Amino acid sequence: MFADTHLAAFRRDGCAVIADFISAEQVVTLRQRIDELLRSFDPQNHPLTTFATGQSQRQQPDIHIGDQYFFDSADKTSFFLEEGAIDSSSGGRLTVEPHRAINKIGHGLHLTEPVFAELTHSAPVKDIAHGLGFRDPRVLQSMVICKQPGIGGAVPWHQDST
Repeated sequence: MFADTHLAAFRRDGCAVIADFISAEQVVTLRQRIDELLRSFDPQNHPLTTFATGQSQRQQPDIHIGDQYFFDSADKTSFFLEEGAIDSSSGGRLTVEPHRAINKIGHGLHLTEPVFAELTHSAPVKDIAHGLGFRDPRVLQSMVICKQPGIGGAVPWHQDST
């Protein structure tokens, strides 16, 4: 599945498109589970942690530092809210329906959610990692990023790397 043309594209562009990487059935299964997770979100039992990017992040660069919920999310299924999802003038009420307030779900889906674990640890994913030259690849985090209608902050061009 991972061919020399994919490796060349990755080296040239920093990404590679692998058509039909997962089946239509897998897409349906993943989307169904995402919908279930979104609809299971209970703001009453949540610290209402917002994930900020762009201008908000530049204005408050330490916005996530000290947020224990964020730090503790590495091995859990955790929900992070969109900017603008909380009305601070109303004591913390959501401005939209709970399932529309979510910016992302992370960061341990590959550990806690069987359908994500199955895909993450599948032979095709391992083939890609090895095809890219990784000898001992590790999954550090997994997440679903939601693009909710009518809410959320702009995400400027950036590169995720460490």
